[in-house]
Amino acid sequence: MRALAISDIHGCYLTFRHLVEDVVALSKDDSLFLLGDYIDRGPCSAELVEYIIGLSQSGFNVTCLMGNHERMLLDAMLSRGYLTNWLINSGDDTLSSYEALYGDSNAYFGAIPHHHITFYNSLKLYALVDDFVLVHGFVDVDSPNPLGNEQAILWARPKPIPHNCLTGKTVIHGHTPRSIEQIRTDIGSAATRYIGIDAGCVYAGIHAGAGNLCCLNLSAMELYSVPKMD
Repeated sequence: MRALAISDIHGCYLTFRHLVEDVVALSKDDSLFLLGDYIDRGPCSAELVEYIIGLSQSGFNVTCLMGNHERMLLDAMLSRGYLTNWLINSGDDTLSSYEALYGDSNAYFGAIPHHHITFYNSLKLYALVDDFVLVHGFVDVDSPNPLGNEQAILWARPKPIPHNCLTGKTVIHGHTPRSIEQIRTDIGSAATRYIGIDAGCVYAGIHAGAGNLCCLNLSAMELYSVPKMD
C-alpha cells in the first residue's frame, strides 16, 4: 500500500486524471491524500471535484484537505463581501465551469449541486500519516499548537520549523509553487523538515519553472510528475 499526496490541482482535470490513472496507476490498496485547491484558475473545477467524489464513491481511499480557495468559496456563500474577494481570486472560473457542466443559473451558486457543497464542507484541515503532517498552506510554527491555527494551515507560507515544533515530523504542504527540481532537492535532503509539492500546474507558460502536477509517494519518497494538459 502506498500513501500518495497531490496538491493544488486548480481545475486541471485532464492533467489530474492522467497523473492518477496512467502515471501513478492508483489502486484501491493505496491511500490518496489531496492537499486542497481543487478549484479556481484552471478550466475544469466542477469536473475535477465530480471526479474526486467519484473516486471515493468507487471505493478508492481518498482523504481531501481544504485549501484557501475552497475556504474562499464557502465564505463567499455566506457573505457578499467575501464573494467579491473570491471572484477576484478566480472564483469566476469555477462558477463558469459549474454553469457549463450543470446549466446556467440566475444565482451565483445556483449551478453548484448539493453534493459538491457537501464535499467542500467535509474537507479536513490536516492529516497525519506516519511521520508526516499534511496541510495545504503551512503550520503555525510560533504556536504551542501548530495545527490549531486554521488561517496558517490554509494561507501561511513555509518557514523554518523550530526543533521543538512537531518533533520527528515532516510537513508536506502545497500553496507555494516550486519547480520540480526544487521539490526533488528537498526530497533528497535528510535535513528537510518540510517539503512543498505544489509544482504550479496551472501556471504553465506564466511562471518559469511552473506547469507540472506532481504526486509524492510518501511510502518511498518517490516523486511522479506530469506537465499540464488542460
